[in-house]
Amino acid sequence: MQVTYKQTHKLRSTEDVFAALEDNTVALSTMKASKFFTVFEKEITHWEQTLSLVSEMIEIILQVQRNWQYLENIFVGSEDIRKQLPQVRLPTHPLRCSLAPCHPPPQPSSPRRRA
Repeated sequence: MQVTYKQTHKLRSTEDVFAALEDNTVALSTMKASKFFTVFEKEITHWEQTLSLVSEMIEIILQVQRNWQYLENIFVGSEDIRKQLPQVRLPTHPLRCSLAPCHPPPQPSSPRRRA
C-alpha cells in the first residue's frame, strides 16, 4: 500500500483498501435492514461514520500527495525557478510542516501586591 518516495512514504494501490471499506459499508447497510437494528443502532452508526471518515481521509491524502508531487517538480526540481524564489526553506514533505502555534501561549500573570 505504501512505497518509499524520497525518504517519505507514498500511498499506492489503494484499490484493496477502498474495496474493503465498501464491503464493510455494505455489511453495515445489511445490518441496518435487520429487525435487530435497534439493539445495535449506536454501534452500527459509529462504524458507518468511522468508515466514511477513513475513506475521506485516504482520498484527501491521495489528493495532497498528487499536488505535492506536481509542485515539488516545479519548485524544487527546477533550478531556474529556485533561483527566482526568495530564500525560503521548503518543507521536505507537506505533512511535516511546522505545527507551531500562531501566537505564543499566554503567560500566567503574577499576583499583584497591594501597598
